[in-house]
Amino acid sequence: MNFDLLATSSYLGNLFQSSFPFGSYVYRFKGNRGGDLTVGYKIPIENGRFNLRIFGTIENLFDYEYFENGFRTAGRNARIGANFSF
Repeated sequence: MNFDLLATSSYLGNLFQSSFPFGSYVYRFKGNRGGDLTVGYKIPIENGRFNLRIFGTIENLFDYEYFENGFRTAGRNARIGANFSF
């Protein structure tokens, strides 16, 4: 099991105007806050000759809206998977 926490202060970012005359604006973004939770479990098969690993991750666990380089990030999302090794 693993938990990653990201917490930053607010920051300034440039936003560029796409129409003529091309200019830029400085905008203060809220600080990033987020937590990612990952859980995994390995199941030995045939006395450890083979292994099946099952895992799952939830990103942005607290569903906090924040921006990276001026772009809004995804809300809470999850993925699961399995890995077979021999």
